[in-house]
Amino acid sequence: MWIWALEAVAPFVLSLFFPNLKSKKSSKVIFGILCGIAICFVLGFKSHHMQPSDLNTYYQNMKNAINSSSWRTFYDPTSNFEIGYQFYVWLLSRIFIHPQWLFIITALICSASVIWFSFKYSKDPVLSITLFITVGSLVFEMSAIRQSLAMSICLVSTRYVKNNKFIPFIFMIVLAMLFHQSALVYLSIYFIGKFKYNWKYIVFLCVLSLCLFIFIEPLIELMNAILQRNSDYTSGVVYESGGIVAVMIYVLIMIFSIVFNNKQLKQNGNDTFFFFMLFIGFVFYILRYTTIQIAERISYYFAFSQIILLPNTVAQFEKKEQIIIKVIVYVLAFLLCLYRVNNGTYVPFLFFWNT
Repeated sequence: MWIWALEAVAPFVLSLFFPNLKSKKSSKVIFGILCGIAICFVLGFKSHHMQPSDLNTYYQNMKNAINSSSWRTFYDPTSNFEIGYQFYVWLLSRIFIHPQWLFIITALICSASVIWFSFKYSKDPVLSITLFITVGSLVFEMSAIRQSLAMSICLVSTRYVKNNKFIPFIFMIVLAMLFHQSALVYLSIYFIGKFKYNWKYIVFLCVLSLCLFIFIEPLIELMNAILQRNSDYTSGVVYESGGIVAVMIYVLIMIFSIVFNNKQLKQNGNDTFFFFMLFIGFVFYILRYTTIQIAERISYYFAFSQIILLPNTVAQFEKKEQIIIKVIVYVLAFLLCLYRVNNGTYVPFLFFWNT
């Protein structure tokens, strides 16, 4: 538990040593590197003996790649692992001789993308990185190796949405799909980027969400047919309970933003984009109660909007009010992190050298 407690407070504690973080580029770089190291401490050095069993599956796959003599002997076209991910593993196996490097390099990629994303779009990167660690995305990326790589690519592709560069954006999505085909849903972000904060677009999005509730299963089946993939996530698994904390986080951030960040939302800038992104993530998360398992996993592509929209809304308050609100957010985030890991599978935390 102490590992997670240190992880949760790391960004804030590190920021105390960089008073010029907002204005000095060198401070941003050093702070970002230190935060990346802190994130990699759990993502990269975890033991494959921890649950869920996916960790050991990925570990053994890397071991097989190391022991293979060539790409031809390693590549398995019948595997559920996408070709891009298989090539990624094989490439790492040509450089490193220990399977743990799969987790370490993946952790470096994921942490770098989140830190870049936070500095690019957040008015308070320290709080954004803290929220990534505490709200749930970090815990999800502990075992979702392929999807975390796909999500990292999708995060970087966001810059092309904001710059209206469709071709590079499509290229990035296709690249992400080579690691996890669920990245296809991130295509919707390009069109969400055109939405304006008014009742017409909100009604349209609500109607679209209702259609998604009705047709999600045939849509997923159609996607699998087109991609020629037999997904383990279309088995009809439905969550009848749980997840109430995640639902509350989505709802509270949306309400908080509407009430206190309404002026920025009406300007149809970054905050508007992330508001609609948050709404889509919320819809997919709710689908976990009504349909197939992959709906919740899809929601994580859009959940990164939480770590941008909340800090940007807090930034709208006066300085004294900001301090009070930040204290509340940091305390709640810390408690939420401990609650999540204590009710999950990563306590006690095992490092790879302990097993």
